[in-house]
Amino acid sequence: MAYLRGLLALNLSPVDRVPTLGLVNSNVIKEVYGKESFDLIEAYKLLDVDFTYTHGVKEKIKPRRKRKVGIGTFDYFKDDFPYTDLFPIAYKGLILSSTYTSDQLWVVSRPFKNYDELLKYLKEKFNPVEWEYRTLTDLINNYRYSYRRLQDPLRDVTLVAGEIYLTLFTFFLVHLGHKFTLLLLMRNPEIFEEAAKKYVPLVKMHIRAWTEVGIKAFVAHDDIAMRDRPMISPEIFEDYIASFYPYVWEPLKVRSIKIIFVSDGKYLPLMDVLIKAGVSGFKINWDARLSRKEMEQVISEYGDKYVLSFGPRYEVMMYGSLKDAKDEAKWLAELVRDVKGFFISNVVGEPKNVVAFWKTWIKERERR
Repeated sequence: MAYLRGLLALNLSPVDRVPTLGLVNSNVIKEVYGKESFDLIEAYKLLDVDFTYTHGVKEKIKPRRKRKVGIGTFDYFKDDFPYTDLFPIAYKGLILSSTYTSDQLWVVSRPFKNYDELLKYLKEKFNPVEWEYRTLTDLINNYRYSYRRLQDPLRDVTLVAGEIYLTLFTFFLVHLGHKFTLLLLMRNPEIFEEAAKKYVPLVKMHIRAWTEVGIKAFVAHDDIAMRDRPMISPEIFEDYIASFYPYVWEPLKVRSIKIIFVSDGKYLPLMDVLIKAGVSGFKINWDARLSRKEMEQVISEYGDKYVLSFGPRYEVMMYGSLKDAKDEAKWLAELVRDVKGFFISNVVGEPKNVVAFWKTWIKERERR
């Protein structure tokens, strides 16, 4: 059973084959498994996915064709916005835009135009705890729904984890913007720290709510890196971001719920700091574009000790030949086949290469 395989792998126990985290694109299901039409649950079952995660979602969403588009505040868009999490807090006071083709809301303007106005805003108006209109009971009910809507139909097929998307750094990237967040950390890190202190009790309440719904694992998302490197130095990250993580993750630690960290970009230089902060493992997304040398380094330093998850090289999958994709599957399988706690994920690229990779992978992924 994939659910059990996923649970064992999260606890660094040996399993019969390299487990899978998340879905592969629909071409794989059509070309490899011969299924033309399928829903989400069927896709998990067909691919025998061992582990996935979900963040908070709303129970009732209007049909896409009726969604509001244009420019406005979050109150204007909230009936159609599908996610809960801390997005209502991150979008507070911002002017946003939306289109028919995206579930994301894009920031048009913020209530400050320059750095001095930012400092005044943080001192006089920034109070996220007061902006939260939901109670702990509200959050528990929402996250229970978000979890059970996947876990119940998947049952013993796939282990479902909870997720908070706006853990800390990403919240400020959304609310303040990239430029002002980074300027604040460079010029006045003590002011950023004071702002973070106003936010972390709120995210801790959301995480506590997730711990009440039955999850065995939790995915902590915080975008802290660009494609090729972290946005901030390990020292600044440790002092002003990761220093808050043990506090906000305390409800998970109390219940021995595994914490898997995920970020866009190449955050490898921050992994040791994250381990000190209490994570159980790492998912490295495709946009980090790890080289073979970097994959080998990650496996050598962290394999068998922490949960790890990444996929094949993006350049090979997007621009290589079918033979290149097959060779990539064989190489990666040889690297990770006997590594406890490793999950294959992020198999993305040219559709024909993804299919070729997967056909080879499912033959190579068995443990020795």
